[in-house]
Amino acid sequence: HQHNYALFIPKLVSNTNYNMLDINLAYVDFRYVTDRLKIRLVPAFGSYMDKNYDGFSSLNNLMEGSLGVKLWKKKDVWIEAGLIGSPFTNENPVSRDHIMYTRSLAAEFSPYYLTGAKITSPITKRIKGSLYLLNGWQNINKDATIPPAYASQIEFNINNNNLINWNVYYQERLTDTRLFSDIYWISTHGKWKFTSCLYAGNDEKKAPFAIPSTPLFQRQKFWCTANFATSYEIASNTNLSARVEYFQDRFNFVEGRVFGAAIGVNRKLFNQLYWRTECKWW
Repeated sequence: HQHNYALFIPKLVSNTNYNMLDINLAYVDFRYVTDRLKIRLVPAFGSYMDKNYDGFSSLNNLMEGSLGVKLWKKKDVWIEAGLIGSPFTNENPVSRDHIMYTRSLAAEFSPYYLTGAKITSPITKRIKGSLYLLNGWQNINKDATIPPAYASQIEFNINNNNLINWNVYYQERLTDTRLFSDIYWISTHGKWKFTSCLYAGNDEKKAPFAIPSTPLFQRQKFWCTANFATSYEIASNTNLSARVEYFQDRFNFVEGRVFGAAIGVNRKLFNQLYWRTECKWW
């Protein structure tokens, strides 16, 4: 008998198909920018889009679509609204932007995109802040029974080679309060590149916990992760990359604790064309 087993890694949305040729993500990025206006439209398709976007919506084939306006001519304060990229974690869906070809579990269990509005303003010369009003946790369409979500970001450019971002998400839901926070670091040093992310989230029940209270790391709605990745340029067109990670979501998505490691080879064949190979272990 022949069986049609699913050739994909369950619970993940990015680079999940195996033993087949696949288009993970293909997109076209249209941008219109003036001194006080930004318009962005990113139509996309691929298995990432199929797995990660809600059905029955005309927005399902948009990775991003937003309008931004600079509120004052002489102040760098912007308000943006629409389907926007998520500030959470050090990874987005586009592999070109990252040390490793595939995404870590950190990105898979936090929002890849948000729908709502944000206002961004410089705080000092090296610190920028953003506030978000959102439909929810990676929701294109808002659930009418649940209040909107709120988020914030502090972006700290330590110097030209080091960036630290701190993000917070908060939403009152029907039976629980979702609180999530992550901090990540991106750095370059000569032929080396580094990045790391730490985060924790909890869907705290509104009903009080039984006495004695369960420790935070053992609660049913708590999840957390930590990862570190680096790459080294061994030649002008070739670099080696590696990542280690830890993920815990004991009761919801991934039972127990997950330790992972990955190594990769990335080679620029010629301008605009790269070959990337990665081996991953969980």
